[in-house]
Amino acid sequence: MKHRIPRVALLIETSRSYGRGVLKGVVRCARLHGPWSFYITPGDFAHALPEMKQWGGSGIIARIESERTARAIQPTGLPTVGLDLPPHRLAPGIGRRRISEMHPDPVASVNMAIYHLLERRFQRFAFVEVANRIWSAQLEAAFADHMAEDGCEHFIYRSPLARREREWSREQDLMARWLRSLPVPIGLVTCNDDRGRQVLEAALAAGVQVPYEIAVIGIYDDDLLADMSIYRRSLELRCFRKTLGRSLHEELSNVRLEQVKRLPAETDLTTKRIARKTRFGGGSYMGQVFRKVLGQTPTQFLRHVRSR
Repeated sequence: MKHRIPRVALLIETSRSYGRGVLKGVVRCARLHGPWSFYITPGDFAHALPEMKQWGGSGIIARIESERTARAIQPTGLPTVGLDLPPHRLAPGIGRRRISEMHPDPVASVNMAIYHLLERRFQRFAFVEVANRIWSAQLEAAFADHMAEDGCEHFIYRSPLARREREWSREQDLMARWLRSLPVPIGLVTCNDDRGRQVLEAALAAGVQVPYEIAVIGIYDDDLLADMSIYRRSLELRCFRKTLGRSLHEELSNVRLEQVKRLPAETDLTTKRIARKTRFGGGSYMGQVFRKVLGQTPTQFLRHVRSR
């Protein structure tokens, strides 16, 4: 009797490194245990299931992102592997007995990012999530647990509730304001590199220095998006230096230094509070700038200004 080749529908995005990595693993498995025949449509998260009975499908590996996909899978009765399933997708209503789940370890992923930042002596941390994604929620929970256990100062960016406000042309200003509100220096973890790229864009709009003030790490590393972010950032910095004859870092330090020089005469703030208000990050860094530019410490400068 002729052996029937299993036919597997792959409803997984090919536009991200994570999805492509899963697909490579499936192909390796097929080489070892196959042959298998695949149904796949290149693209992002939205996929259409083929007519499984007509096609003669044997199983499904899918990211079940929508009710439409869940309803299409349910009547097939086929063994299904779901990626990053929300809890309600495992309810008996969509055939729990026939669905297995596969997902990365969110705790290990977050811990790796935080340990990297700790090695670079960051003491404050932030996390940027994306709305309506179970894997983002899992990473956020792992981040919050880690921060609670270590007692670290931390901040979490929440996506706007209104879908219209989540359009990047609108959300960028919201994120830029949030970035400006953070104490610096700070280590920031994003739920993926898409979000990491957006953080870099918002930081540029906010006048926040990366990585001097905010160091950004994206989970689920996407090589292409990471390379694009690095290229864009380096191009912007070269254009800035060519136009003004100094680096963005030098320009921001000069602006903040002018703010610091004005504040002693206008307020009774301490050196530490002035450093925080002007986003110098810490008194030690502000002291380095003062000694280099003015030849005196911030405390000496404040005493001199307030004694006049």
